[in-house]
Amino acid sequence: ETAARRLEELEILYANTPIGLCYTDTDLRVVHLNPLFARLSGRSPEELVGAPLTDLLPADIARHLVPQLRRVARGAVSAPGLQIHGRLSDAREYVWIAHTHPTHSRDGAVTGIITVLQDVTDLVKRQREVETVRDRLAEAQSVARVGSWEWNLLVDEVWWSRELYEIFGEDAHCRVEAMQKFIQAWKDGY
Repeated sequence: ETAARRLEELEILYANTPIGLCYTDTDLRVVHLNPLFARLSGRSPEELVGAPLTDLLPADIARHLVPQLRRVARGAVSAPGLQIHGRLSDAREYVWIAHTHPTHSRDGAVTGIITVLQDVTDLVKRQREVETVRDRLAEAQSVARVGSWEWNLLVDEVWWSRELYEIFGEDAHCRVEAMQKFIQAWKDGY
């Protein structure tokens, strides 16, 4: 009874995890996949068991992921963090991070591949927004000839904006001396 309950818990976890999970054999035929991974093809997991993984992946994903899966099937080291850009049937652009890991028999032979796909579309969008704001701030500081800085007292780290380096004529490799110069200039009423 404990084993049956444990199996049921694992199946619930597998079906409801917020990442796409797929297990293929070394010929890249689907052995098992969760609903989120199956959603890439628009079909149910049951329809896809036994099918070549290449049949269910959209072309944008397959172009990047399948070569990596073939390398892992031949015994290459697993590949964490492959970033893949693509579109699904809804025509929206997505960004995924793919992780591929081989499974091995007791004698060390590769028996299959675990593929994990995580949708990081919103994270990438937020990173781009932060970069845009950062670029606009740098441009505004440059035009106004105003710099900014931060001093993290907990770890004694100082960060200067590009414009502050320009104002004081320092390069990014002279942080300690530059900070001392800045503090002195501040004390002197720069």
